[in-house]
Amino acid sequence: MFSKAFLLDLAERSVWTFLQTTGALLFVDGATESVDADFLTKLKVAAIAGLLAVGKGILASRVGNSNTAQALPGVESAYTNEPTP
Repeated sequence: MFSKAFLLDLAERSVWTFLQTTGALLFVDGATESVDADFLTKLKVAAIAGLLAVGKGILASRVGNSNTAQALPGVESAYTNEPTP
């Protein structure tokens, strides 16, 4: 159903989203003490963000290039070494 290039692209995007969300929650809590949540709760929020990135990538493959998780057409895929249509 999905190509290897698409799955690699989707995995990269969702992992980075998870890491960025975790980092943001930890930074905001450390800098402002405004996020009143324990570490496990922060990881759960980041996991939800990662899952949303997976959903966005699947939807984007229907709108943009079907071989990547990007919504914009015409951008080269880093995983196929071929220009996207």
